[in-house]
Amino acid sequence: MLSKLIPNSIRTQIRSRWFKSWVLEGRSHGCSDVLRVLSGGVPPPDKAYISKCLFDNNVREYYKGRKMKWMTAATARRFQCELSITPTGGFAGYSQSDSYEYLIPKWVTAEVELTQEDVYGGRSKSRRRDLRQLARNSLRYELTTDKQSLLWFYDNMYLPTMKSSHGDGAILRRRDQILQRVEEGKCELLIVKQKQHRIAGSLIAYDEEIPRLWGSGIRAADRRYLRLGAGNAVYLFSFQHLLQSGYRRVNIGLSRAFLSDGAMYFKRRLGISLTKASRDVFAIRFSKPSAALRSCLSAIPFVCVDGSELHAAVFVSSDYLRDSASWRAIWDKNYLPGIKKLIVNAFHDTRSVSDISVPSNIPSQMELRCIDISPIRESDSE
Repeated sequence: MLSKLIPNSIRTQIRSRWFKSWVLEGRSHGCSDVLRVLSGGVPPPDKAYISKCLFDNNVREYYKGRKMKWMTAATARRFQCELSITPTGGFAGYSQSDSYEYLIPKWVTAEVELTQEDVYGGRSKSRRRDLRQLARNSLRYELTTDKQSLLWFYDNMYLPTMKSSHGDGAILRRRDQILQRVEEGKCELLIVKQKQHRIAGSLIAYDEEIPRLWGSGIRAADRRYLRLGAGNAVYLFSFQHLLQSGYRRVNIGLSRAFLSDGAMYFKRRLGISLTKASRDVFAIRFSKPSAALRSCLSAIPFVCVDGSELHAAVFVSSDYLRDSASWRAIWDKNYLPGIKKLIVNAFHDTRSVSDISVPSNIPSQMELRCIDISPIRESDSE
């Protein structure tokens, strides 16, 4: 009876302070020890994706009931979790609160600059090699807004590829969304063909100043077409078409913030620059030290936010930071244009972090931090 007297707005605020908590448990990145992670209020598709990033295989999930958000640290300690992951509800300039926490955006946006030289192979040997592969396998493209072609693409390319790549973590666009954009003249479909055989496709949206690659797929998610170069063709043919249409930049869509993610790794070859992060942000917070946590963090460099800036965080042994070549290797592997700061978190090993400094010939965006991963103190509780 009392609940009926409480306005809906207040009930919504009360509910938003509670989350469904899960403990994820499994082995992480070759470590023989078990890693335990508290997932609090993370939507199922995101939980599935994060679980895939953190663990090898055979992840076990245990539902632990609904908890208050301010109980995150205490809940993680209670269930002996090495780290916790919870949504912040939109960062809007939110800064990380302390050295135990990083704020990872749900998505980051990337763009590619289109130039004649770059699109047609002058930028790199790999680009020229990709273009030769497309020519060798007689790949070409055509554009359409035909409804039946769009539905065929959705069922035979887009859905199979998304489900194959992301499994339970797939976040799918709806058929009616795509058809509506096309009817409004704000979207078209680029189809990659080998002779008359349709093998891949990409939606190009024009609802913003910069066109976006809005969703792509390989026919039946068949890896044979990838070996023909269909994955590269979707992007390179889209770039060629947009350049010929007078555009000088393209938004290649949303990417996950983990730099080791397969899609992100592929897009880096396209010469992307990160431009912004989504408002939806997850706080990843270290709860207690363990070999499993160290192994996990060492394998998952990620983009994070601090205020309005995009940073990147990597985790390495202090013993690895021997010379400028080691620092350069970290930079080359993890830096992307658009990142304001590359934070190198060093674990204490035989070499003390206090004895290490960033070499003078290394880009100034690199910053060294000691990562102790001590248990969170009681005073740190929310």
